[in-house]
Amino acid sequence: MNPFDQGPAAAAMYDGWYASPIGRRVLEVEAQCVKATLSPTARPWVDVGCGSGRLGELLAVELGLDPAPNLLRLARTRLRNAVRGVAEQLPLADGSIGAAMAVTVVEFLTDPKPAFREIRRVLAPGGAFALGFLPAKGAWAARYRAEGKRGDEVFRAARFYTEGDLVALAGEVGFPVREVCSALFDAPHVVPSLRREQVATPDAGFMVLRLEAVG
Repeated sequence: MNPFDQGPAAAAMYDGWYASPIGRRVLEVEAQCVKATLSPTARPWVDVGCGSGRLGELLAVELGLDPAPNLLRLARTRLRNAVRGVAEQLPLADGSIGAAMAVTVVEFLTDPKPAFREIRRVLAPGGAFALGFLPAKGAWAARYRAEGKRGDEVFRAARFYTEGDLVALAGEVGFPVREVCSALFDAPHVVPSLRREQVATPDAGFMVLRLEAVG
């Protein structure tokens, strides 16, 4: 069973968190980091693992993809186009998009490299991929790791990576890192500040890597 698709009530609960004071600010910070990392990059943009579509809506993405039907129903109320799909097999032509984003998706992939290869395949020349993740040593990863140990259906399946882990994995498929954005420096139980740094910082709870295809 897809841990993100446990029925309409679970999808509504997931989506509702982003309407809370902390959730709204987290969404704002994530959107600012992705936008800063991808700009300027040609359209169209695709959100891989778009969930309920809130982040993609803020960034005006042209397409959202997600494997969870109940989350997709919500995404379709927010995005221009939202279709069912998985990161490892994108329903897109070679070189057809300007930029891709995948935020807190890599934590739930069995092996990130096939997804990286697929995203690289669909990027147009000069395109970029914004990979957003919760660094393994950060406070947000620690929070969700603890929830997983308590039996949370979503986070007990999660795997958290360091920046170095993902830089190495991306490099293996010809996807070098060109830029970094770090954010969410506050504890998870408080409304975070809007602070962000265009470097990797050890106390960040969230990072975005800009990957660009070479070769």
